[in-house]
Amino acid sequence: AIPASAKYLAEMKVSYGNLGLAAAAYNAGENRVSRWLGSGGFLPMETESYVFDVMGEPVDKFSDASYAGKIEPLDANASFAAACRKLPVIMSQTVAMASINVKPWGVQVAGNFRRSAAVSQWLRVRSRFPALLSNHDPVVSRVRTPIGRRGIYAVRIGADSRGEANGICQKLH
Repeated sequence: AIPASAKYLAEMKVSYGNLGLAAAAYNAGENRVSRWLGSGGFLPMETESYVFDVMGEPVDKFSDASYAGKIEPLDANASFAAACRKLPVIMSQTVAMASINVKPWGVQVAGNFRRSAAVSQWLRVRSRFPALLSNHDPVVSRVRTPIGRRGIYAVRIGADSRGEANGICQKLH
């Protein structure tokens, strides 16, 4: 089964232009990925999580077929098998959620179906309110919305109290 899966992924990489889109098509199906690329629709959150887990980057980055992703080189000082076993560790090195300074209250300052668009929105808001937002570190997270099946990337900043969060909201409006 593994050789057949590898062959199928290789064929889809040629068809879609990069391994990220091939992984998305492997998980969600070729028709769904083709529709997503053609009409902008959405991919299941499971597929978005799968591509992020496998490639270490959001699937949105791969929508440009010429983008190959960040390819980690194999360790030249290790055997091929040993170097391959190290790759999942390299690809999964992220900031642990426990190390993020989460505050009890927060303000959502941007959000979009695409992570890059949500971050761009945050940068625009921050540039409009530098005195208010310069000391806040945003947290970008994938959240489900009450409308529809597709989640969004929410950019939020923390606050120590409800009053502080409400104050930030009032100053932003």
